[in-house]
Amino acid sequence: MKVLVIVDMIKGFLEPETKDGKCLLYLPEAKSIIPEINKHIKEADMLVFANDCHDDDDEEFKLYPKHCIGRTDEILPADGLDYRGKKGLLVLKTRFSVFYGTEFDVWLKKNNVKEITLVGVCTDICILFTAADAVMRNIKVTVPEKAVSGLTKESHEWVLKHMKTVLGVNII
Repeated sequence: MKVLVIVDMIKGFLEPETKDGKCLLYLPEAKSIIPEINKHIKEADMLVFANDCHDDDDEEFKLYPKHCIGRTDEILPADGLDYRGKKGLLVLKTRFSVFYGTEFDVWLKKNNVKEITLVGVCTDICILFTAADAVMRNIKVTVPEKAVSGLTKESHEWVLKHMKTVLGVNII
């Protein structure tokens, strides 16, 4: 089964504002990867939406401004993603990795998934930590270079190289 993990491609990161207010961690460059992600969506058997979702008083807000508050439009999939007709799983995550504090690894084991492809944002935060956690669980990871976006071009490129050379991630 080809599992595509779509990391944080949500309104809270890809829109400057939602009906619930201004998005404080808006990543304008990330919209440019949507067409590439849509290509991978077409090829996937199963989609996993790993969406950032926080309580109002989350500890993460000591590091970053408030963002992606649960029960707001910020945690909804970004406009332009074409996942109609696809089977999917929603994992609401509170930290960088989709594995932290979720049942994602249980779902992978139950479905005998030994390989995942990661797309989305941010290469240098959530993609990196999810890839590392997957590798530590002996799950093969592929990251399509044109379907991920980082905070900066420099950190994005550094992390891709790091994931390839240190973690053994297949960068395509």
